[in-house]
Amino acid sequence: MDSSLNRVKAMIWGHSHLGAGLLFAYVAVIGKDIRLFPCVLGCWLIWIVALRPLARQAAKLTAAARASAGGLPRWFLGVCAVAQLGGLAAGWGSHEGGLALGYLLAGITLIVRESISAFLEVPMHRKTWATCLLLVGFGLLRHTLGYILQAAMGT
Repeated sequence: MDSSLNRVKAMIWGHSHLGAGLLFAYVAVIGKDIRLFPCVLGCWLIWIVALRPLARQAAKLTAAARASAGGLPRWFLGVCAVAQLGGLAAGWGSHEGGLALGYLLAGITLIVRESISAFLEVPMHRKTWATCLLLVGFGLLRHTLGYILQAAMGT
C-alpha cells in the first residue's frame, strides 16, 4: 500500500477522533458551563481550518493510491464480534456509563471518518466500516441499557 495513502488515512483518523471529542466537549459545555462555549467554538473553527491541509494531502494522491481499499481481515472482525458477544456473559457493572460513552465516541469517530473520506475521495472499505459500526452500535446499546437499568435499580 502507498505510504502517502497511509499518511492521509492516519490524518483522517486523527482528525475524526478530534472532531468526535469536540462534539463531546460541545455537549458538556452546553449542559454545564456556557461560559466555555467560545473556547469550544474556537476549537471547532481550528478543526475546520485544519481540514484544508488534509485536503491538500489527499489531492496529492495518485490514481493508483486511490485504488479500492481492502478493509480489515475477516478473522479480526470475527474476533471483535465474539468479544462483543462475550461481553454479554460478563454481566452488568458499575462501569456501564463510561463504556457507553466510549462506544459513542467510537461511533461518532467512525461516522466522521466516513464523511471526511467520502468528501476527500479517499478509498474506504464500506463493508468493513459498516461491520465496525454495527459492532460499536451493539456495544453502545448494551452498555446504555445496562446504565439505564442500574439507574432504575438505584445501584
